[in-house]
Amino acid sequence: MISNLLYNLHRLAVAQDENFITESFSYLLQKLIESELEASLFLLNNILGEFYRIGSNEISAISIATQVSTPYGKPDIEIKGPSFLSYIEAKIESGFGIDQLDRYRRALNESGVESTALITFTRYPLFIGENSSKPDKAIRWHQIVEWLEEAEICDLVNKYLKDEFITFMKLRGIAMEPVRWELTEGIRSFQNLLTMISEALSATNVSIYSKSGAWDWHGYYIEDKHFFIGIYLSNPSVIEINSEVPLKENIPDNIEVGLIEYDCWKNQLDMSSEDIHFFARNKQSQLLCIEEFIKDSIEFGRKLLK
Repeated sequence: MISNLLYNLHRLAVAQDENFITESFSYLLQKLIESELEASLFLLNNILGEFYRIGSNEISAISIATQVSTPYGKPDIEIKGPSFLSYIEAKIESGFGIDQLDRYRRALNESGVESTALITFTRYPLFIGENSSKPDKAIRWHQIVEWLEEAEICDLVNKYLKDEFITFMKLRGIAMEPVRWELTEGIRSFQNLLTMISEALSATNVSIYSKSGAWDWHGYYIEDKHFFIGIYLSNPSVIEINSEVPLKENIPDNIEVGLIEYDCWKNQLDMSSEDIHFFARNKQSQLLCIEEFIKDSIEFGRKLLK
């Protein structure tokens, strides 16, 4: 399991992806407003600065709310102060609803508040049709993460919450690190690892059903697609084998090899573990290590299948 709280909680709410991210960010922003003056001013003024500059004497009067009801719908985030009001509509993969921004613009215009702003948070560059209302400001989620990285946090709990959100967004591929020179050798090593896994499967007489890959994982379906072995890019130092078919009933929790999680059995080889020193081994020793992992895993995993 990846050691990031939000990433693991998100797996239980994947159907609510946009709401999960929006609520997580809103909670973090509210915590910073309550106890981190400089950081909250920095973030809020990056978001709202073109329309309303918030001073340190106003921060205690700022409120953050989500899914606020208006006569024209529920914007994702409301940032409100004594003399300004902002609605934020946040998207990850989905597009905007019919007249959605027009309706929120109307709600702002009829609010009676002196200064208003309609803002969007999106994963990709914003595209709005010619006949649709455009936001006052379009912000990308990766910009939010960059501002959070720059914000100086004093409280240890707040720092933990900030770091968890930043890491989660990077694990989701919504934010990014700069590309560095290690890229070329890293891709070659990754290809070598996949080849080594294939060789280890052959050496242990485990049949490959098909090679497969997607945006966030690469590997092999094996044993007539009863198992998968490969690398999940969110945790690239781990080789994982997991079941792909139903398991027997009443399997005890304290099994000898691997673990049961969400009705799926999996076993992992952590190549970064000091117990095996995988990266310090030569090629032949690495291959033997993977072969032993596959042999032990498949022998045990077969016993768990219906």
